[in-house]
Amino acid sequence: MSGLSFKCKDLGFVCDFEVKGVASREEITEIIRNHGKRCHQLESITPQIEKQLSKVIRE
Repeated sequence: MSGLSFKCKDLGFVCDFEVKGVASREEITEIIRNHGKRCHQLESITPQIEKQLSKVIRE
C-alpha cells in the first residue's frame, strides 16, 4: 500500500490510532485533526503540533 501514513503513538499519545494509504498531506492532516478532536480533546492543531506532525507523517 502506498501513500501517507500516521500513527498517533508517534506524537507520544497512548493510542492505537493509525491511518495508512492517504493520498495527500491535506487529507491526512484533516483525518488527524478529526481524530485529535474526537479522542484527545484537541480543539485545534497548534503550530507546535503541526511541526511535530510534519516529522511523523510517513510516505
